[in-house]
Amino acid sequence: MYGAKHNLKHLEKSVEKLANEPVIPGKILLYGHSFFTRWGGEKWGFRRADEDIRMKDGSLAVVNHGFGSSTTLDLLYNYDRLVKPWAPRVLVLNAFNNDPARCYSPMETLHYIALLCDYATADFPDIKIFCLSGCVYPKRNGTVDYFIRSLNHYDQLLKEYCARKDNVTFIDQRQWDMFYATPEDKENFIVREDIYAEDKTHLNQAGYDLYKEYFKEFLDEYL
Repeated sequence: MYGAKHNLKHLEKSVEKLANEPVIPGKILLYGHSFFTRWGGEKWGFRRADEDIRMKDGSLAVVNHGFGSSTTLDLLYNYDRLVKPWAPRVLVLNAFNNDPARCYSPMETLHYIALLCDYATADFPDIKIFCLSGCVYPKRNGTVDYFIRSLNHYDQLLKEYCARKDNVTFIDQRQWDMFYATPEDKENFIVREDIYAEDKTHLNQAGYDLYKEYFKEFLDEYL
């Protein structure tokens, strides 16, 4: 059973803006939902990801193609416009969090991510892909609902998928200490509120200050 249908052009304005940017090949490409979009600065007033993460010689490392409200199917649908022309050497995928609201199951979501990885590997055999787990955020603190159950299922499926692929690595951002105030909070996924915006869903600048250090850790080999 496929998820609720949605118009795959619903984010066209955001996609078109990214697609019209100058093509800079061979970089680390961030591709995903609003955690990446807001790291684009400008509208949200945050430092940009390409300012936060640089090559060790100070040169440009990152191209950010996050677009808010995107599902995994939206990422797959726009691959030819937002990924392929940039020929990235590293692809970082941040997906899932919008999929349950569109009624896509964890298995369907994994299917779309796997296809995206297959396309990228076919086009760029030497590419390195990092697949991030679903995001945690304080709006969900203390809840065990459909979203949390779907998130747990998806993360397990994604972890198993990545383990079978030589060029794809699973990054469990839900396990990174920065999101939690105490070990007990981490065990129960009770996320810090001070690094999130008022909506308790998106990072604030203090959150991105920490997030950049997290990315520098797993991207170090490629910087």
